[in-house]
Amino acid sequence: MLEEEEVLRWNSSAITEYAQEPLLPLSKACTLLIDIVYNLLFYIQTYTQLLVEQFQELKHLIIAPIILVILTLPRLIIIFLSKCMQSSDDAWFYLIGYFISFIPLILTFIIFVLPSKFYKVEFKKSVRQYRKTIRKRLYRSSFE
Repeated sequence: MLEEEEVLRWNSSAITEYAQEPLLPLSKACTLLIDIVYNLLFYIQTYTQLLVEQFQELKHLIIAPIILVILTLPRLIIIFLSKCMQSSDDAWFYLIGYFISFIPLILTFIIFVLPSKFYKVEFKKSVRQYRKTIRKRLYRSSFE
């Protein structure tokens, strides 16, 4: 019992001591809040600018997978609509679905390489190198 009374007395003294602290006037409290809100707005604006810049820089990494999903959807639709092949009359349906499945693979170059500045530069370098090599070999073979 005594321990509980001491704990209560200690807890109440903390509250009464806190109540004796001087309060901050409303005008000063509001000036502090104005600075906080201004800084918050600055950080939000900076964050949105950074987000837009990063999206512009990396948009090919976002757009390419979306295009792949869109290109894969027709095959999935064909598979789920047909359920299972009942007769040989539906064979063309599966054949079309089979060929549609190759479209994302065929378009990989267009989807990933061309939108990226880095990959486009590297592709141009490699094309120049292959042209140079082919010209050297053709030039050598014409003199032999």
